[in-house]
Amino acid sequence: MSVPQENRKRRSRHPGLPTHVIVGIATSVLAGLAGVITAGISATDQVQVVPPHGREPRSDYRTKIIEAQEGLSEGLLVYTILSDAKAGDSLAFEATLYGATGRKAVPPKDKDKRPAPSGALMGVQLHCSGPSVRCVSNSSEKKPVLRTKDDASWSWTISTPKAGKAVVNLTVTAYLDDTDTVIAEPIPVRQEIEIQEDKNGFLSFMKSAWKEILAALTALGGVGGLVAFWQTRRSSRSTEGTNGGDDRSDSNSGGSSSSSAPQPSQQPTNPSAAPGNQEPDSAAPA
Repeated sequence: MSVPQENRKRRSRHPGLPTHVIVGIATSVLAGLAGVITAGISATDQVQVVPPHGREPRSDYRTKIIEAQEGLSEGLLVYTILSDAKAGDSLAFEATLYGATGRKAVPPKDKDKRPAPSGALMGVQLHCSGPSVRCVSNSSEKKPVLRTKDDASWSWTISTPKAGKAVVNLTVTAYLDDTDTVIAEPIPVRQEIEIQEDKNGFLSFMKSAWKEILAALTALGGVGGLVAFWQTRRSSRSTEGTNGGDDRSDSNSGGSSSSSAPQPSQQPTNPSAAPGNQEPDSAAPA
């Protein structure tokens, strides 16, 4: 069966695309899709790279730190100068951070000064090392010193239990916002002190132990009173026995003396018995 001439003309007007053209188009489309997917994965990986504390991309984290460091100002740190002490002493240490170097330019005689960062949340710590020293903080570690007119103070109590060498380091730290991320920390202020042996150590020991001795005596007061009462009774009985023996000895001595001493002659109580008044015996011979 022959195809009409008209149909052959219509087919020639709409020829099909060559195979190599179709393959090229498909390859281009696939390559484009692969590029889009790769770009998306890279972008996802970049977003997931976060700083140690999370919550922000690394680029923002770095930017924040740099901006915070650039926003710091130079302040003034005034601190106590320590001197040698004796074992058993208690020392007071103070530090004040001013927001500007021009404030408190002349510290007292017992204090020194040095530049320190300010303009952020600041932390000041006192580190004590050595068996002859102990440091106890009396204030919070972190305090804000944001403006040049701001200042903050810290204090510690240093105890010296025994003789030896002690090292004290004062550290000033600037933090990023209200986090623990450090943005500035200069070299600590180092001081060395010598703790000398107390010559009156025994007296000091007795003085400190006196309260404990009194407490122990008070706790044993009942037993001590009973022992004292018993000793008093024994002493009283011994005294009574000694006095009784002395009395008996005196009595015996008096009796022997009276028996050995000559007794005075007794006069007859009957007058008729007197020699001058005796009647002659009637039985006598005349």
